[in-house]
Amino acid sequence: DRHLERLLAVAGQDVVHGSGSVTARNVLIGIADGGAGSLNRCGFLDANNPGLTFDTGFFADYYLNAHIENTNRLASDSAVLRKNGRLENGLGSPLDFGVFVGKDIPNVVNYDGTNFCCDFPGGIQRQDGFTTDVNSHYPARESNRVLQGYLDSNAGNYPASDAAWSDWLGVLPNQGNPTAPANLLPRANLIRQAMDNSNVIGVTDTSGANASTAIKGIEMAIDLGELGYNNRSRIRVAGFLNADGFTLASNQVLGAATGVANLGDPRLVNFNSSAGNQYVVVASCVADFNESGAVTVQDIFDFLTAWFAGDQKADINGAGISVTDIFDFLTIWFAGPCLGG
Repeated sequence: DRHLERLLAVAGQDVVHGSGSVTARNVLIGIADGGAGSLNRCGFLDANNPGLTFDTGFFADYYLNAHIENTNRLASDSAVLRKNGRLENGLGSPLDFGVFVGKDIPNVVNYDGTNFCCDFPGGIQRQDGFTTDVNSHYPARESNRVLQGYLDSNAGNYPASDAAWSDWLGVLPNQGNPTAPANLLPRANLIRQAMDNSNVIGVTDTSGANASTAIKGIEMAIDLGELGYNNRSRIRVAGFLNADGFTLASNQVLGAATGVANLGDPRLVNFNSSAGNQYVVVASCVADFNESGAVTVQDIFDFLTAWFAGDQKADINGAGISVTDIFDFLTIWFAGPCLGG
């Protein structure tokens, strides 16, 4: 089996920084969270192992992977990556945590507060009794939102005891929680993954001739809000297959072809050395409606043409095409140029 590693970006940095301290300056990942080893293998180690480097213009700020455990379990890790270190509250308590969830195949991994089949309690709780290490089965940015909301409403302090955590979010919302404010309940299904790993042919380390025969694999659905999408940034996705142990990046990469040979140790991979862009754009800056690369008055004319034609691309707010889309588009357009190029 191979691990499918995906790094998603809206804004952030070119290099995944990290070390033996589990990407310490970016995110706190507990020992039980499976993404620790993967991120470590991508991060800076020393001058000879500078860390995975992306194409110029790609900024890695969200991490998501999927991998098989125990032959029949789909597991997933997610984390928010930040250029200037993980977020903390005024008392030094971290707000960014790596998240680890999984379900037996063919069940969908939906980050709904449960992990595997039946562990309890679920949701968000202290891990091993330590306030500074949080165990969450919701997506990384959503967990951050909920934790920040709780701190704002509780004088900047986390619950002081296991019982208090259980009263807050130690049980799942659908099991009833009389204490947690409704706006602090985490939302499920912001990330969904499913996998069929039955392919036995396709791309190998010597040939890509049979790539079209590999028709099964992994599907992901990711809420744009979980990625921090703000309508003014382009979401670029970089991804590659990584061998067990996270020690070998394969030749199967999103974007332009990198050649037949496997890429090798992720810490030594520099996508700038390969022709083309080793990523794909899956969501554009809304203001650059015609995707010319710049926000100009022509985007307004092109938007109005699409709006009058009933083109679904003109449904800016996702509520169906209406006059509100015109106002929403103009609000975004007047906000200024796209962020991050």
